[in-house]
Amino acid sequence: MRKFVVFALVALMSSLLLCGASYAQQKADRECAARIKTLSQAVELWANDNGGKFPTREEFESEAFLKYVKKADPAAGAACRCCDKGWLYEFYPSGKTYMIKCPNPWVHNASAYYYSRDNGTVQSKGAPLSEKEIKALKEKRLKDQAKADKAKADKAAADKAKADKAAADKAKADKPKTEQPKVKEPVSSREVSEEDKSAILAVIKELYDAYAEKNLDKIMEMQRNSIEASAIDYENQGKGSAQDVRDAYRSATEEILNHKEFKMMPLNTSDLTFQKKGSLCRVTSVVPIIATDRLEISEDGKYFFVRLRIGEFVFSPTENGWEIQTMYLY
Repeated sequence: MRKFVVFALVALMSSLLLCGASYAQQKADRECAARIKTLSQAVELWANDNGGKFPTREEFESEAFLKYVKKADPAAGAACRCCDKGWLYEFYPSGKTYMIKCPNPWVHNASAYYYSRDNGTVQSKGAPLSEKEIKALKEKRLKDQAKADKAKADKAAADKAKADKAAADKAKADKPKTEQPKVKEPVSSREVSEEDKSAILAVIKELYDAYAEKNLDKIMEMQRNSIEASAIDYENQGKGSAQDVRDAYRSATEEILNHKEFKMMPLNTSDLTFQKKGSLCRVTSVVPIIATDRLEISEDGKYFFVRLRIGEFVFSPTENGWEIQTMYLY
């Protein structure tokens, strides 16, 4: 079982190499966790009033559900305050459960940040918040919002006074108005082109096929950047040699592929989110993109259940297209 623990830790450790979390990002992480808990409370309140049925995705995004969110927390809104996007929600009728996830975890520097009724709150780092911390965070947010509203009102008043004075000066000068041509500022696009999306999806399909075909060498080659980054970080932290991580990663993957009950789940590319940051492109999904069926492992008389669940990728551009830079497990 230790191999599988190392396997999971290696993938999660690689997320630490992308960027260091600032103090502001840590606060955003905590607020995101508190808001996810609020949304889960709203889902439960909805179920209580609807015969135990959880809302569908359409109902989750409706004005009717927003009223339940306000019951759970009057200060809550329909969108994430940190990235101004609607929350991601998945409902699983067969399992009678649901999952709520931050729409843009990169803003919060959190690689896997979500809530499910089966697993509770899952986050890539940080300790769970206490009720006292959540209350203090809400109070701080309200104070910050009030301060921001006042600053906005003061600026609007100052801008209006300045505009009025400029208009009066123009009237006194009695000069014909000349409209200056507007200069279009360059826009830095963060959109991913359809061509790049197709190329990235082809790489994901290639990795999926390598797992399905049990091609261990191909898997290790396609994930070499992620494995190497984790191995070097592991060694730099004084936890052991980089080669130990490389060997453990290969051994754990080989054991999964050779398991008698090994079976790949269908490839999920129907609900992917593409985000660019610099030259890198992050691909995320509420549910795993590549996953195996649940495998039963026996060790020292104890039974464990293991699943490969790759939920997020970070791709880097190359001369020939895109390659996997980092991947994350759910």
